Amino acid sequence: MPFAKDINELKKNQKALRIIELIANVVILLVVLAIVIRPTVVDILALRADKQEVEALAGKLSEKVTNLASAETAVDEFKSSVPLFTAALPLEPKQFDLLNQAQLVAEEQGLSVDQLTYKAGDSSIVEFTIVGKGKYGQIVFFINSLEEMPRLVQLKEVSIAQASEDLEENPTLTYTITGKGYYYTEEVSLISDPSEN
Repeated sequence: MPFAKDINELKKNQKALRIIELIANVVILLVVLAIVIRPTVVDILALRADKQEVEALAGKLSEKVTNLASAETAVDEFKSSVPLFTAALPLEPKQFDLLNQAQLVAEEQGLSVDQLTYKAGDSSIVEFTIVGKGKYGQIVFFINSLEEMPRLVQLKEVSIAQASEDLEENPTLTYTITGKGYYYTEEVSLISDPSEN
């Protein structure tokens, strides 16, 4: 019966081989799954990290858009104030414009302007003198109008004297006004409009 003994051992060995084969298949399957699934898991984790980075970047971009909108509003406000600023403090002396404005204001008040003179003061000042005739109320109104001109003006001296030996109730007076008109001397860089680019 050695033959039967060999068959029994073979059957036992086959059982052991099947168990070993089953274990080997499970191990191979686990290794294959690990090889196949691992990159997918790594990709999912990487995508999750990328998603967080994209969300953070989207938050920063949203903040920048808000900042750009407020900067655009500030630029628009600045641009609207530029004409007022340049009227008050021009980039050049523009002494003739200053004297013409003063003469027009005087003539609007019914004053005569007999003499208009100017001289360049320091690097940002035009000194001027206006001499003329008119009634007291007209002269006072003219002085107030000079101070309210768009151009930045400082009156240094105002003198009023009787023009003639007139003894009427509202005599004609001679006035002399000296003052300074200012202008901007620093280098100015204009802001370019981003929509022009």
